Amino acid sequence: MSKRRKRVLWGLVAIVAALVAAAPSLLSTSLGCRAAEAYLRAKVRRPVTVERLSVGYFHGTRLEGLRIAERSGFGEQPFVQFATLTCKTTLLEAILGRPLDTVRIEGLNVSIVRLADGRLSVEDLAPKHDGSAAPPVKAAGLLGAASASSGKPKKPKKPPQVTMPIVADGGQVRYRDEQLRTDVLLDDLTLDMHYDRGKVRIRRLAGTLNEGRLELTASADLSVRPQPFEVAVTVSCCKASSDLSALGLQAPLLYNPFGRTSGTVGIDLGLTGLGFEKADLAANLKGHSLLEVRDLRLEGSPMLASVLEPLKLGNALTFDLLRARSVIADGRVTSAPPDGDIRAEHGEDVWLTMTGWTAMDGRMDYRLSFGGKKVEASGIGVLARQWVEPRLTGTLSEPQVGVGLPGSQESLNLDDLKKLKDLKDLKMLKDLF
Repeated sequence: MSKRRKRVLWGLVAIVAALVAAAPSLLSTSLGCRAAEAYLRAKVRRPVTVERLSVGYFHGTRLEGLRIAERSGFGEQPFVQFATLTCKTTLLEAILGRPLDTVRIEGLNVSIVRLADGRLSVEDLAPKHDGSAAPPVKAAGLLGAASASSGKPKKPKKPPQVTMPIVADGGQVRYRDEQLRTDVLLDDLTLDMHYDRGKVRIRRLAGTLNEGRLELTASADLSVRPQPFEVAVTVSCCKASSDLSALGLQAPLLYNPFGRTSGTVGIDLGLTGLGFEKADLAANLKGHSLLEVRDLRLEGSPMLASVLEPLKLGNALTFDLLRARSVIADGRVTSAPPDGDIRAEHGEDVWLTMTGWTAMDGRMDYRLSFGGKKVEASGIGVLARQWVEPRLTGTLSEPQVGVGLPGSQESLNLDDLKKLKDLKDLKMLKDLF
């Protein structure tokens, strides 16, 4: 090799070495921020801005001031926003293929919205699989032209095998539901989540909810279709207004537009200041509520639209098991109907019968009995002397319904459940409770 060629070769090596050495500095400039924004924008399909990015071969990565805007039609509140994201894994370790160290997020703020028509703001984040073949991808460049001319299909690239623990300390999650007319804020958020090759596991999500406490664990497998989602939630010492906004958490947690959902939602109630139009009812109640779901799924089916459209639940709902239970202990209820004062202490003379129930939004019509006199009202019912436990199995097109209530079995309104012939069918199911 001539001296001239050696000088050219060593010059190229020096240029490559300089570029490699300068790569972290280039990534830490505004150019790196724009590259990060473009990458995230392609993933979440929303406008993304990044204030500062710091990357190094021998120190970790730090991302500051990330803001992901909400998609059009879901309000002005940003979808995700946080102050800093840090990871101790260096760029050199990432190149060598070592697992990522814990990703720590500070100042996390998340906003989720469900519109009155049932659309959820996050339902576009998972790819939809309808069984049709994917459209062909146009090849680019000389290599693409060569592969296209050869007629050999390109092998699909496997998704990157990423393992990543995520921890967040401090922040809030806001859920606004226009169907239920509720606005729930989870504050003082702590999150411990683990992502491993498509499987997501929330080992602990906790925060302050309406002066109470929420604890959540969940898991999902994004590598399979339909995507199963398991969730367990406990809300304790939570205060609520007359719309029981705390119970509105059940809907977004159990609504999974990408697959099936299983799990339980347990709520320890501490309700104050409830008011109803017809009964002028005020209550100070404590107890708990449990909603258990297995393989719940919303699907498109026009045959049930006449039943579900008034409830704004879409046009179909299928499930294998849907079971609810509410318990009130040491309740104190007072009422002042037009015909005089009726008072019941500690719930001993107060009991509830159910005259109607819709599963997803938690609303029910109920009949209250005060010392032998009856007051009828409509609203969200969680009151009971001992327990209220309806159970539904099958689908809404072919339901099987059983209910256990203190007092009478004739408390369930079956007008919309055409498959049940008469109330005698409930006697066979009562033993299940």
